[in-house]
Amino acid sequence: MIIDVNASIGRSLYSKALGLADLLSEMKRLKITRAVVSPLLPPSFNFDQANRQLAEIVSQHPRKLIGLGRVDPRLGRKALRYAHNAIEQYRLHGLKLHPWEEHYPINHPMVYPVMDYAQEARVPVLIAGGYPTVSHALQILELAQA
Repeated sequence: MIIDVNASIGRSLYSKALGLADLLSEMKRLKITRAVVSPLLPPSFNFDQANRQLAEIVSQHPRKLIGLGRVDPRLGRKALRYAHNAIEQYRLHGLKLHPWEEHYPINHPMVYPVMDYAQEARVPVLIAGGYPTVSHALQILELAQA
């Protein structure tokens, strides 16, 4: 079994949209059995809407796709609402944070409430890491130890 743990789908602010047919075609070509998917950064910046759309896509292929909701911790309480919706309402399986695209350091205290929610909800958080100044390995370590 081959699992892609960081696939993206949807409309993107920075690149062309990646649709379900494209994703499934690539999975078949590369012999990927399952994929963990999250929304791309939507042009609207509305992650709640993108998470809802992702949930609809994932529900069509529950044996192939595992959905992660995306949130932007800079949004404060709204980020927590989006995280809650992603997990409780849309039934996604975890969260994804992308500090590079949303321009925040992963070890900033504004990230803590999102991580606290994920811990309470007992869901994983995927962090787009390796980006200088925002998600270097030592910054992720600092977040994990907070």
